[in-house]
Amino acid sequence: MGFFDELEEEHKKDGMFTESDVGVSYSIGFPIIDQQLGFRQKIELPDGSTITQTRIGVPAGTITMNVGPSSSGKSTGCCQMAYNVIAPFGEDSTLVIFDAEEAWEPQRIMDINGIDRYEYKQRVRLINDLSLMTFENTLATIYDICMKKESDKERFTYNTGFKNIHGEDIIYYVPTSIVIDSLMKIVPKEVNDEIDKMDAATIAMRNAIRRGNWMSKLVGLARKYNINIFIVNHLGSDIPMPGASKGKQLTFIPTGKNVPGGDKVLYYTTSLLVNIPINSKDGIKTEDESGYNGLPIRLTVSKSRSGPGGKSALIEFVQESGFDLRLTLMNFAKENGLIAGRNPSCYFIDNPDVKFDTRQFVKEITENPDILKALYKACKPLLNDLIRDAIDEDDPIHGRKAKKTASDLYNEMMSD
Repeated sequence: MGFFDELEEEHKKDGMFTESDVGVSYSIGFPIIDQQLGFRQKIELPDGSTITQTRIGVPAGTITMNVGPSSSGKSTGCCQMAYNVIAPFGEDSTLVIFDAEEAWEPQRIMDINGIDRYEYKQRVRLINDLSLMTFENTLATIYDICMKKESDKERFTYNTGFKNIHGEDIIYYVPTSIVIDSLMKIVPKEVNDEIDKMDAATIAMRNAIRRGNWMSKLVGLARKYNINIFIVNHLGSDIPMPGASKGKQLTFIPTGKNVPGGDKVLYYTTSLLVNIPINSKDGIKTEDESGYNGLPIRLTVSKSRSGPGGKSALIEFVQESGFDLRLTLMNFAKENGLIAGRNPSCYFIDNPDVKFDTRQFVKEITENPDILKALYKACKPLLNDLIRDAIDEDDPIHGRKAKKTASDLYNEMMSD
C-alpha cells in the first residue's frame, strides 16, 4: 500500500486524503460553444486497454457566468443553459432561479425551455421575494438542497457513464442547476438592512468582500454535490467603481470593459461567457421578413478551465422564445460554406436533393422536416472537429514525454 493509500485508509471518516475526481461535463445546449468547451480524454482501464471519452459543455459542479450589455440575452441564456443541464435527467434533477431583478415569470421559463406546467411544477422553483436575495439566504437554500442529497445518496446519485483517470466508474449526484439573476443584486443581509445608514461606496466595498466569501462557499458545495451555478452579470465600463478593477481584467472581453463584482468573482468562475449583440441592419430580424423577431449574438468564451479561451459562436436570439439552436446551426452552416445554390433553391452540399430558402428558413423547416435533418447531418462533422482531442504524449510542446525529456535534460545540465 502506497503512502497516500495508507493515509486515506487512516482518514476514512474525515475523508482528508480521499481523492475526488469528478471527470464529468454537461451540455448547455448551445451548439458550437458546447463543443468548444469540450475535449476528448484517453482513459486507461485496469485491464490495460484504453478508451476515449468525450466531454462537451461545462464541467460538472462549477460556476458559469454570462456577461454582456443590456438586452443581449444574458438572463435568457443562463436560464436555458441551466435547464439544458438537468433536462436529460428525472424529476430529482431540478432548477432554482433566484430572480433578484424581478424579471421572470413561470410562463417565460416554460416558453424558452419548451416544457409544460407539470414539468415546471416538478422541476423548477422561481424565488423572487427580494427579502431573500441575500448571500445568507441563497447560500442557505443551496445548502438545504445539498443536505437533501446527502440524506439519501442511493436516490440522488447515478453512474455517470464516465470513468476517472484510474479507469473507475464515476458515481456522482444527479445535477442541480441554480440561476443567480443577477450577481450585483445579491447582497449581505446586514448590509441590506443598513442600506439607509451607509453611503453607497461603503456598501459596495463591503459587498465585494462578502461576495468573495459567498462564492468561496458556493464553490465548495457545488463541487461536492453537483450544483451547477449560472450567474448573470453585466459588463462594466473602465471607470473605477468600488469592487471592480479598472480596465480589462481578462483576455477576450471588449476593450475598456470589465466584469463588476470584485476580483474573486473571476477567480471562482470556471466558465465566463461574453454576450455581444450584432445590432446591424442586416442582423436584426423581423416577423414579417424572417418569421421571427430577434438578432444574432456573438457569444465568446472569455475564460474556461476545460478549453481555450477566445472561441466564439454566432448564436441566434429570438425575443419571444430565447436562443434557437436550429437558427444557430443555420448561421454555422453559412459561415462554414456548407450551403450551395441560390434562394429560393439553396441546398446543403452533401444533400442537394433537399431545397430551401434561407430567407424564410423558419417557415421552410416547419413545412419540411427533412430540411432540419439535413442541417443537423451537414453540421455534425464540423461540430465534432471543434472538440479538442486528447494531447498526444509525443507532442513537442504539450506532450508528457516532451516535458519529461526537457526536465531530464535540465537536471542533467544543472548537475554538471
